[in-house]
Amino acid sequence: MKNEDEKIKIAVTGDAWMRKGIGSIQSLMEDVFSKAKNEVLIVAYAISENQEFIGMLENMLVRGIRITITVNRFNGQSEGVKRKIRKLSSKYNNFIVFNFEPRSDLEDLHSKIIVVDHAYALVGSANFSTRGLFRNHELMVQLKGKNAYEIGNLIDTLIKSRNISHIQF
Repeated sequence: MKNEDEKIKIAVTGDAWMRKGIGSIQSLMEDVFSKAKNEVLIVAYAISENQEFIGMLENMLVRGIRITITVNRFNGQSEGVKRKIRKLSSKYNNFIVFNFEPRSDLEDLHSKIIVVDHAYALVGSANFSTRGLFRNHELMVQLKGKNAYEIGNLIDTLIKSRNISHIQF
């Protein structure tokens, strides 16, 4: 039998997968975000102006949780989401935004990852957008313990890479 750290939770979106006894991605995110004590790391290919996601971020920021978000080609994101992120950044000192700028058009930061306190990791196919979190057929898994810690360390390494720049608004 696997120990508690090795158990994986699965969450989904999409009509064909929902109501099959598997929880939604939004519920899994809300659960993990509620456990945050210090830090949340987010790596995103795409973000939208999704009120639920932005609201979850702001709820953590109000609680004093430090959020570091790394976004692929931040300047290419929609004007609406850039405005919302800029607003959060100006309102909360504990919100840090990084831009991943690929060295060529042949690569991107395509990961969709959330790590909470290096103890929980959510890894999946869903972009942090309305379509990704509610409409598409997407899957996300939750990892805990050693695996989550390792994923958090990978994000820490990514943030130190030469493709990353800190965005100051």
